[in-house]
Amino acid sequence: MSSCQAGPGEPLGDHLLGVADCVSKRGVPVAKKLARVFKIGEGEALDLITFAALAHDAGKADVSYEKAIGRFPLHEVKSTAFVKRVFQELRIIDNCDLGRGEDSLAKAVVAAVALHHYVHKEPNKATVADGLTPRCLDVAEAFKRWRPRTSLGEALKSKALEIAAGNVGPNTCYRDVVNTLHSVSTRLRYAAMAILGVLNRCDYEVAKARRAAEHPGTPADI
Repeated sequence: MSSCQAGPGEPLGDHLLGVADCVSKRGVPVAKKLARVFKIGEGEALDLITFAALAHDAGKADVSYEKAIGRFPLHEVKSTAFVKRVFQELRIIDNCDLGRGEDSLAKAVVAAVALHHYVHKEPNKATVADGLTPRCLDVAEAFKRWRPRTSLGEALKSKALEIAAGNVGPNTCYRDVVNTLHSVSTRLRYAAMAILGVLNRCDYEVAKARRAAEHPGTPADI
């Protein structure tokens, strides 16, 4: 069994792949709408949303959760650091200030990963030291099995594999996202909400099904 868990009885890699598979199917209508709004290809939009699914719990692989059993406080901070690093190195975004610069679907992805529990967990506690130092290869293994639809998706996959194999340095992405939510455009806010809708539905259903099978009676704490 993997040394990294998404929750009781649920290997992290399996969870990421399950959520990504669900999002890639249920997210098609969302991707079509967002593609029109942001004037990009439908395949690119779906690849970005699927990337969010694969990365949303990447932070749970961090060494700080080595003894965690079902609880991963502020793992969104580390997941957001991972996403930001991928996007930054591909020059898709250069910062996590959602209110600055042009709107993009990538910014909505960053926001969705940061906020996928629909709560703002005291952003000022998320210090610049909260990067990601993986203790397992679950995130990389999940990305290896992804089959993107576009060249953008292939670039995201390649860079994610590169970064998942090492350390993600400290940054303030999560804090910047939460602290700039008030200044985002309506378009960007609704895009993030749309991604959150399908991501969280798939996240809950995948976790619930796996944990019910492994541990009957255990609630899905995602």
